[in-house]
Amino acid sequence: MPTSATPTARSSSTQGDCMHSPPDDQPSLTTSKLTMTCAIASQPTFVLCASRSGSTLMRYVLDSHPKLGCPPEMHPGPLAWQLRWANALAAGLPVLSREDVAEVEDADVLRRCAETIDGIMADYLERVGKQRWCEKSITSVDHAELLAQVFPKARFVCLYRNCMDVVHSGLEVSRHGYVGYGFERFVARRLDNVVAGLAEYWCDTTGKIARFEREHPQRCLRVRYEDLVFHSVETVASLLEFIGVDPDPELPERIFKTPHQDGPGDANILFSRRVETSSVGRGSAIPVRLLESPLLERINELLEGLDYPCIDQDWNAKPSPFLDATPAMEEAAGPRPGDASPGEALRMICATMGKVQAPGIVRFVFDEPGREPWHVAFDQGEATVNPGDATADCDVRMPLARLQAMAQGKVNPMTLIRSGEMRVTGDVELLRKAFLL
Repeated sequence: MPTSATPTARSSSTQGDCMHSPPDDQPSLTTSKLTMTCAIASQPTFVLCASRSGSTLMRYVLDSHPKLGCPPEMHPGPLAWQLRWANALAAGLPVLSREDVAEVEDADVLRRCAETIDGIMADYLERVGKQRWCEKSITSVDHAELLAQVFPKARFVCLYRNCMDVVHSGLEVSRHGYVGYGFERFVARRLDNVVAGLAEYWCDTTGKIARFEREHPQRCLRVRYEDLVFHSVETVASLLEFIGVDPDPELPERIFKTPHQDGPGDANILFSRRVETSSVGRGSAIPVRLLESPLLERINELLEGLDYPCIDQDWNAKPSPFLDATPAMEEAAGPRPGDASPGEALRMICATMGKVQAPGIVRFVFDEPGREPWHVAFDQGEATVNPGDATADCDVRMPLARLQAMAQGKVNPMTLIRSGEMRVTGDVELLRKAFLL
């Protein structure tokens, strides 16, 4: 399992990094807030990643450790950039353009940026009862150097995923548009070939991460998504050692049992019960002929540098190399049931659904002719499954086979909604609360 670096030193005490306490006659932080500020001591961990690279899974991994808090995407990179601009102007520095801001390296300006962001994260840590904060946002890639300056003790997890699987995933989640993932300007340049546009996005983002990793080897750890899902125990152990927190061999088993704050990220993970490997290798369906020679050469240069197999002209004629090279995963959830009846399938799904306090009824109508509808009644956190029709607040129409696949964990409801196989009308908010959409 390749890693680019391990830390050369571990932090022992954070007391010397704490902000000075104000005089007794001035307003001060509460004792708990000051303690929390001392605890974080400007030693965050940033995840540098592209969209669709498994970063939400990485966030869940980090957030499952008892000492680490990793909130939904907070975009500290753009925030640090704006803070540098504002603090530079406040300090009277000659800042007239974006180019001028990029040149500001004044120690006091950078310190003020760190204090502001640390203060925000101290509030978060106090609320969740953790000691150190981590952050993953797709925007951090473009601000990695600034974050390294603002937080000189920060560590960076460089998360990679092979190009073709990222392209496949990008296409899958963008059926209704390419906004929200960073794809826009790349796709806009390649309206004639969206696959090439997404591949160019991967090259641009992955190239930036790899360059930062080369320039800061002692502060970076390389993690490949494929290693994270196929070799979770070993990968998580290396990750925790790199960050400098206690080992936690049981952490991979707690990833989907630990509550995580809802927010921006991959909605598919809300329905996962274990680390999934099924998305690995799907990129083998992307036609290699859509990648022009110069682009393919650039992709392969990056893949080779990350110890990935290169893409050749036989890419679509053979099984994915990632599946060939990886062992079969053990079924963490035990044996799976066969095709369940509608009632059994709905009860299995309800066992993993969110607790809906307000009363409401969701009716499931199946596409197969002659199938009886079923409905689920929610009230005060309980879900009751019943056959037959009912006056419903929300209607869900879908093939029964897809409902059975959902119950068995074989398909994600967000995928069904995006593909149009699962159609929702009525009180969508009720369904969102129930399914944690």
